[in-house]
Amino acid sequence: ELEHLSKLRFLAFLNLSSNDLESLEKFPNLDTLVSLDLSKNHLTSISELPSMPLLENLNLSHNSISELNLASQPSLRTLNLCGNLVTSLKLPPLPSLRVLDASHNSIEEIQQFDENHLPFVWFCDIRNNSIPSPDVLKSLSKLPLLYNLMISNNPLALDDNSHINPILVILPGLTILDEKPINAKDKVKADLSVNNKNDDNDQSDNEAQAETEENVNENDE
Repeated sequence: ELEHLSKLRFLAFLNLSSNDLESLEKFPNLDTLVSLDLSKNHLTSISELPSMPLLENLNLSHNSISELNLASQPSLRTLNLCGNLVTSLKLPPLPSLRVLDASHNSIEEIQQFDENHLPFVWFCDIRNNSIPSPDVLKSLSKLPLLYNLMISNNPLALDDNSHINPILVILPGLTILDEKPINAKDKVKADLSVNNKNDDNDQSDNEAQAETEENVNENDE
């Protein structure tokens, strides 16, 4: 029974992985806990996990979690959500988080974060998800310290690498993308490429509009 854990008054590290847990009902608020491993269980929800003031590392990987109804964890530095069923990346304010692993889920959308939501996240792994386009990553532009992103094996990741330039424009603070270093020259090329593409699209739209107006005028005559 999980409630019996409350008797361990000075517990700092707790590994409950591979225990066939299906629920966190009655999980106690362990004020001294620093690291919690709940990986490789059968959890579908984490709503019953209380906020713990000293918790720094939380491993929820390889469960069946679909909703990230996580209580705010003020000291959390590393969050592992790898290998779950998450479709929408939504997190509470985590003011101390540095490393986020949400790879191997089914993520299609990312919530709109503000600059104070995840102010210290520098590494984000969202490989092997269902992210359809670089535009979905605009939410990550509000993470002021994000410089290392892993995005491979998503629908947006094209074989010709044409997805890279839009990502670098959306997230100009990146210095590592899918383990490859990004330098200033790469960012300048990305800006020029995306701007030129936008200009071409605008010109095509203007030409199409002019052609439509010409056809309308001919019909009026």
